[in-house]
Amino acid sequence: MKKQTLLFGFFLLFSVFNLQAQLAFQFADVTRDGASLSNIPRFSWMIPLSYEIAQASEGFMINGGVLLKNDGVIFEENGDRFKYRVISVGPEIGFFTKLGESKLVLSGDYGFDFALHYKEKVFPNGERGDKEILTREWFSNRPNRLNHYVRIGVGTDNGFYMFGQFYFRDFLNNGFQETVNGLTTQPYEDLVIRRFHLGVSFKFTKDTDFTVNWTRE
Repeated sequence: MKKQTLLFGFFLLFSVFNLQAQLAFQFADVTRDGASLSNIPRFSWMIPLSYEIAQASEGFMINGGVLLKNDGVIFEENGDRFKYRVISVGPEIGFFTKLGESKLVLSGDYGFDFALHYKEKVFPNGERGDKEILTREWFSNRPNRLNHYVRIGVGTDNGFYMFGQFYFRDFLNNGFQETVNGLTTQPYEDLVIRRFHLGVSFKFTKDTDFTVNWTRE
């Protein structure tokens, strides 16, 4: 069974157990030496563990929690396709508020990601069958280990909403150095990757509605 199938199965199992999930198309502005490279949107998942912190007022709730994420970028350069991916975890805090008397809800979140596992792959000439894994590391210095983001969403009071998420720091650590065959280089010195996500967040059952006044039994 392919690793992607196992990961997606884990995502479904844990999401159903947690009763929450987020899915997103991950976009990026990728440049090298100031020249733009072709970015291919990446579809991936996030698992939130979020809870109500305080009911600030009627119709306004402050919430916080932790997110486990599969984040990454796909781009093409000189005919080759590159895929960089990081599994990360981190805290976030945010709010939900009703928009007037409607059932629409506005949300806003601010959070941090800590990179756990990093992987690079290349597909020479874009051919999927010729995949090469360039590196895979736990607690790698290749990506920026700590990144922060803001997310704004709008949806319904039953827990389904659409969101946009922007990362403030570059994906990669431009100062990273490695030594290969006695030669020290900075492979990401001129490579800049800025990320933006568009996605959806939802609950799995109506019995656990993510409304402004929701409570857990």
